[in-house]
Amino acid sequence: LVSATSSTPQLSDKSAYPNFLRTVHTNSFTAEAVAALVLHMEWTFIGLVYSDDAYGQGGVQTIRDRLGLSDGSCFASEEKVGDSSQAQDRCVAFQRAVSVTAASSDLLFHEIWQDILYREPQSRASIVVVFTQALGAQSLFAYPIRSGNGTLYTAAILKNTTFIGTETWGNAPYVIRPGLQVVKGALSPLDTHDVYEPFRNHWNTLTFTPRPDNPWLRQALLVGCPDNTTAGTERCDANRTLFDTGFR
Repeated sequence: LVSATSSTPQLSDKSAYPNFLRTVHTNSFTAEAVAALVLHMEWTFIGLVYSDDAYGQGGVQTIRDRLGLSDGSCFASEEKVGDSSQAQDRCVAFQRAVSVTAASSDLLFHEIWQDILYREPQSRASIVVVFTQALGAQSLFAYPIRSGNGTLYTAAILKNTTFIGTETWGNAPYVIRPGLQVVKGALSPLDTHDVYEPFRNHWNTLTFTPRPDNPWLRQALLVGCPDNTTAGTERCDANRTLFDTGFR
């Protein structure tokens, strides 16, 4: 089995999944990048929102480990900066899980937004890490609009809070969209993708004609086409290459 999207670190265990391969990195790399950003910017007081699944649980645990927050809410560390040492106190103001097995209620989102915006100033985190899948982030950020308090929440967020995201929603168009002003200024590590020319050249020469070595290719690419593909639209023309029909 080869996956282009499964990023949970548990799948790297070859004793449990000897026949699993993937073409993406594990989400531990994303969590490491988020933690490195927190350390680099010397942010010492953060909030954590994560999806209640392997992705979110593993990610937030990696962040806590990297920041030295594994055994409690706060951790005092002695760090060397240049030729001198200085104490750094890092604390988690709040930590909330967003359910992915069932629709998280608006009551939960209300409580999260209360944590983000309406704590006492000395216990309010101006940096909030949202380590969730894209749909969880979308539901969280859309709550101010659903609650009818979009303008109020947006003004408070833009003044006081910066969200740190992940590659799952950092550039997702249905999360980062004009109607969701609360995500303005969010920072997210994003994947970079290189084109492997030999594979692209191979892909661009394939046609919809049935292939004995890959009987599933034609079925997968002709979803939604009429039965008589040679008489259908250009995309469904069995004699055209994938490059000609726009599959690039």
